Amino acid sequence: MQKIIITFLLFFLLFFLFIRVVRAYQCANWICNDWPSYSCWCEDEGTVECGPGYYACNNNENCCEVGPVECPCGTKPSGACESCCVPEATTCDACSVSCGGGTQHCTDGCSGWDEACNTQSCCTNTAPNAATLSSPANGTQILKGVATALDWSDVTAWGTNCAGNNNKYEVCISSNQTSCNLANYVSTGLTSQYSWTPAKADNYVTWSVRSNNGALTTSSVTRDLCVEATAPTVSAWDAWSAVCGSATRTRTCSETCGTDDCPAYFANPANCPVAGACSTVGNTQTQTRCTHCAPTLTTWGACDANHRRTRNCTENDGLCDGNDCALEVTNENCVGTITGSLFDASDYTSCGGIAMGDKYKNQTFNITGTWPVISAPVNTDSVGNYSESVYASTVNPLYTYNYSDLINSGLAAGVKFQCQSASVTVTDQAQTVTKDTGFWRVYGGWWQAVGGNVYGDDGIKSEIPSSLAILIPPAEMSLILPTAGNRRGLLSYGVTRPANMLGTNPNAKVSTSLWEKESKYGGQVYDWDFFDKRFNLFAKTTWSDGQAINYDDLGIGYQIFKSAGPIFAFDFSPTGTQKAIFHVNGDLRVTGNITVPSGAFLTVIAKGTITFDQAVTQADGWYVAKNISVPCKDIDGNGCDKTDSQFLGNGTFVGWSGIALGRTRGITNNTAPSEKFTYRQDLFLNAPKPMRMYTKYYKPFVP
Repeated sequence: MQKIIITFLLFFLLFFLFIRVVRAYQCANWICNDWPSYSCWCEDEGTVECGPGYYACNNNENCCEVGPVECPCGTKPSGACESCCVPEATTCDACSVSCGGGTQHCTDGCSGWDEACNTQSCCTNTAPNAATLSSPANGTQILKGVATALDWSDVTAWGTNCAGNNNKYEVCISSNQTSCNLANYVSTGLTSQYSWTPAKADNYVTWSVRSNNGALTTSSVTRDLCVEATAPTVSAWDAWSAVCGSATRTRTCSETCGTDDCPAYFANPANCPVAGACSTVGNTQTQTRCTHCAPTLTTWGACDANHRRTRNCTENDGLCDGNDCALEVTNENCVGTITGSLFDASDYTSCGGIAMGDKYKNQTFNITGTWPVISAPVNTDSVGNYSESVYASTVNPLYTYNYSDLINSGLAAGVKFQCQSASVTVTDQAQTVTKDTGFWRVYGGWWQAVGGNVYGDDGIKSEIPSSLAILIPPAEMSLILPTAGNRRGLLSYGVTRPANMLGTNPNAKVSTSLWEKESKYGGQVYDWDFFDKRFNLFAKTTWSDGQAINYDDLGIGYQIFKSAGPIFAFDFSPTGTQKAIFHVNGDLRVTGNITVPSGAFLTVIAKGTITFDQAVTQADGWYVAKNISVPCKDIDGNGCDKTDSQFLGNGTFVGWSGIALGRTRGITNNTAPSEKFTYRQDLFLNAPKPMRMYTKYYKPFVP
């Protein structure tokens, strides 16, 4: 039963095929037009369908080919081919009209027909003129992310659009030169400029402008631009080789255009990672490393007597890329560091809290050990710190300090604090030891009073040194000392007490009794003018500069010497019970020491300035002037020489406009004042009648 069904289906299929099949057999140069497709048929091969235009059988391939082929399959079936006209190339007559629509007759040699022709409108579209590009110029370098104006000149002739002109400019920007992929004929209307901001770097970008009237377009010439990136493009490193031995990896740098920044990028050591050395050829950088198993290094030994230390090295990778141990340091100098600061510790009680302003800046000193310091000379930097490299040794580790250069410079008087130790020991590689040293500074000149009152109408200033504490026994750090008989003085001033009146010494004080008062003097001014009037009541001796002083009081117990002009050399010392008064209309210079015995009296009253020469070390008596000056020695004119002698003023000194005390004695200032004024009560008791006055000061009091 199954066989019968299969046979039936087969005959049905053949019957269906025969309906559409034309058996082509020796149909040379004939076309059968009655079917859209044809088949060759051979009884032993079956049927192969062929497309239109094929009309012969190929018994080798069972397909149809153009041209006559003899089918050996059997006798040609009846009606396999029909006679047909062989078409020729189609030809047409001329169109009846040139525009507006006409007809023309066409034939292929087998049949003829009429066709429409010249259907276009009789209006002729014409193209606009091309825009002329103006800027940027061809090859201009522009920057990524920065707007660039593309400019062109206006088109003056837009041509004709038969449907009506719709004129506009269209900008084409291309990175591939095959399409307008960056700006696809973007219309700017009739604006002859387009602002373009490139989003990425490109070494070759072209741009052109198309003028479009709605019917026809005309493109301008094309210009090229270079879009420069802000930095070169550097690729990622290739992967390192995974095997031991030499390994390399590469990366490339590409510069969009313009200045090639790649060489500079690769030349920067910071752009070559520490994995290996980098080399560059052109714009390709190669990094080489030895991907070996590192050699084994023992720990360092101790720093020996020659400040050296050693360690052993063992290769583990068969001398990868050379002798690795030869590249390792196995014997080296032991170097440590000594750091610290040198500072003015005069006002410190300990080493803590060193202020920046108290450090000695740019000062030289010396550190001495078995070997010299590595970075000699030794000195502090611009902020008063030092850091010196020295050799380290477990055998010879000691380093001592010598500050003679600093002390000889006049800045420091001596060491006050060895903050950590007097010396340091450096025993190990890279060891850092800190040593700070505090010094007594060399104080400037200062003054002190003994047993008397001190008044400054505009304030007073005397920097009492902390270094008085080093004296044995320590000296009292007071501005006014008591006398041996415990006579004490009062400090008063006519202005608000300044904070640094006695310097920075935290232990400085006015006196043991701390007598001081802000009190403006408002009494009588006992100056030259005052005594000029008063001395009119008494006999006077005329005297002038250079004239010998011959004391003769004619039995009245005193003598007034009156000078009409300045005195340039004065060194008179009374003897016995002589009581001399000098009234000088001008300046007076004291050129020698003046002593006044306990039974005598001396006063000098000058209208100008009383100056005590540098050679004067003692001046007894009363001195009253507009100004009193005790200057320092300055031989070379470059400032005080700091070699002055101490000035001892015994008596009373009054400068109604000011007293200038300039002496300075270098390091001696640290233990004694440059000027010392001692009140002498005996001079007050011995004052003669012209110097004695009754004074009454009345001030009403309202309770």
